[in-house]
Amino acid sequence: MKWDYRIKGELVRFRTDDGALLHGFLVSEGHDKIFIHFHGMGSNFYDDFRLPYLTEAIIKSGYTLLVVNNRGHDTVAEIPDTKYKWSRAGTAFEKFETSLNDVKGAVDFAGENGFSKIILSGHSTGCQKITYYQSKVQDKRLKGIVLLAPADDYNVARKEFGEKFEAILKEAKKLDKNDLMPSKMLNGSFFGAARLLSVAEPENIEASILNYDSEMKLFSKIRCPVLAIFGSKDKFLTKTSKEHLKILKERTASQNFGSVIIKNADHSFTKKEKELVEEIRRWLVTL
Repeated sequence: MKWDYRIKGELVRFRTDDGALLHGFLVSEGHDKIFIHFHGMGSNFYDDFRLPYLTEAIIKSGYTLLVVNNRGHDTVAEIPDTKYKWSRAGTAFEKFETSLNDVKGAVDFAGENGFSKIILSGHSTGCQKITYYQSKVQDKRLKGIVLLAPADDYNVARKEFGEKFEAILKEAKKLDKNDLMPSKMLNGSFFGAARLLSVAEPENIEASILNYDSEMKLFSKIRCPVLAIFGSKDKFLTKTSKEHLKILKERTASQNFGSVIIKNADHSFTKKEKELVEEIRRWLVTL
């Protein structure tokens, strides 16, 4: 594990269509192809043990790497905009639909800076965000998407909260959308009422995108190459990793769908980072 590392690159900031200002880190050796990675819930682009391994693999594959924050970074965050105003976000308060602008902002930033071939990657809920974007936009600039541990957040919530699930929904509907849910009720997790409902009501976009018990209509609209990777020991699996991948294969419209299970890897691919990035590298060189 690389606990201490230095990566030479540039801190960048980009603007979304609705005026939010988001940060990222760009590592380039002059390649005109770019790999853009989006973190999952409660995370950010810099506290990621995969980053040094990902950087090395992406650069060796002939791509520039851009890792970015979206409005869901960390648990609670304040997001600035171009009007010098700040809005409350982070995982607890993020409105999932704004991720459409977050992803587009990163892709537009890449395009404006001369990158002609763009790959989108997401981890965990980052998978929902890039899937949502490409299913809605059908962006021809994208040459592929990478889904790392694409969890079923709706069924994960049902599994985690068990018998308390219906009571939690009832409580969320009683609260103001900006109120925090009682943390004891959520086993110590922090969610605003609106974000909890976004994940836990199956008719909502966020809950439906990767609901493996559904038709996954938005995912099924994606036609560009797709690589999906699961760890066999992912605690957020609601089926076996093989079953999840089988469903994705059945639902995909892509003619180039790759799937990998990394043995004994957890949700974050802890201590399996080298295996993870090697699978990504192998896939990239085939495009």
